[in-house]
Amino acid sequence: MLQIKSAYIEITDKCNLDCEFCYNSSGKKTKHSEMNVHDIKAVIQKLIPLGLESLAFSGGEPLLHSNWPGIYKTINLFPNIMFSVITNGTINNPYLLKLNEENENFNIQISLDGHDENSNSKIRGKGNFQKSIKTIKRLAATNNKPSVKLVLSKLNQHSLEPFTKLILSINALPEFGFVSNIGNANVRWSDIALSPIEKVRIIKKIKKLSEKYGTEIALPMCANGCPLHDKEQPVGVLIKPDGSMHPCQQLYDDIFCFANAITTEAIDYYKGLSFTRDIVKKRLSIVYNCTSCINRSVCQKGCMAEAYHNNGNYLAADGNCEMRIRQSLELGLSALLEKCADE
Repeated sequence: MLQIKSAYIEITDKCNLDCEFCYNSSGKKTKHSEMNVHDIKAVIQKLIPLGLESLAFSGGEPLLHSNWPGIYKTINLFPNIMFSVITNGTINNPYLLKLNEENENFNIQISLDGHDENSNSKIRGKGNFQKSIKTIKRLAATNNKPSVKLVLSKLNQHSLEPFTKLILSINALPEFGFVSNIGNANVRWSDIALSPIEKVRIIKKIKKLSEKYGTEIALPMCANGCPLHDKEQPVGVLIKPDGSMHPCQQLYDDIFCFANAITTEAIDYYKGLSFTRDIVKKRLSIVYNCTSCINRSVCQKGCMAEAYHNNGNYLAADGNCEMRIRQSLELGLSALLEKCADE
């Protein structure tokens, strides 16, 4: 039986922004759909027997869903599930604050892509920075700190430390990721993509910022492979407003849809996922200039989604070999030297 540990549900594809990096180009859509509360509840009930532990509501902008009273009640029906909402923070929603104050099994992630109006507006549009900061401060005043995520690219890498300092100063938790070549980002990929050298430099700087400000910030490391190669390993899924299920956010195109969370029987989810699993297994047998690579004994041939977006071919190399090698050489050596110094 397929084990689904986490789910990411786009409860609406409507959005009030049109961000430069949006993975599903929500802001450009002229026709909108949303998953109704009855179906949201039914999907959760289907996933619980499969091992569901955490569920994120996103979009679009999830706070634009038409029935937040119903979503509030639904979240309270499942106290053993860790819920989260991923929002741009520009919309005032009383239910969000109420959930954050009342529920231990609830957290919020705000998306922000700069440390001030100027840097954020280049990616998220003018006039949105202070709206998001106001929401963050309101949420941070409770005992449940929100996380605030910045997606790094050539446009905003200079914001790394000032963003960290700002978010910590308002009692929130900074997070970082790297921009992916999907959705809106694909339009100007060559202008915004970071090189492996730049990424490793940024990861090192995040480590130093963690030490400097006395906090623990997760490092946006490059993956060695895809968990789908191991049928015994639990997976996380993306579910679109119409119920379409995908192996992850990055595998967003229709060809990767393996079931419908609303209409497909849960017992058939595993069968539908076999297409993607077979691709991952086939990638493991391909030699991508691996014979002399220092990572060959641990590497699982990278990410099929990155290969698909960067090359139009999910069996191609994912373009991150240099990144993984640099991670091993520079970050691995750094960790070893730190360990020796401690001893």
